[in-house]
Amino acid sequence: MGISSRQLHRRFHDSVGYGPKTLQRILRFQRLLELARNEPAPRLDLAALAFEAGYADQAHMSREVRELADNTPTSVLANPASTLAMADFFKTASGEPPIIPCD
Repeated sequence: MGISSRQLHRRFHDSVGYGPKTLQRILRFQRLLELARNEPAPRLDLAALAFEAGYADQAHMSREVRELADNTPTSVLANPASTLAMADFFKTASGEPPIIPCD
């Protein structure tokens, strides 16, 4: 690409508002919410949802959900539709992650 990793990170941050790792966390959280929305509430298997969403394990998912949603996974996933609407705030108009220009 002809630019340093630091320059790429700076351009990403300028375009998106936060770094690529934060975007990855948000997209993984959105996937978790989408998966939970498609499961009946009494049948939620947190470990299986964590694995399918891309978390290393259930504890990893729990930490991320607490950091991003400021609530426990059980509470957040009890009504994933409303939380998913909040998570849509991070999407671009096309629903895809933003494209970072690399002049």
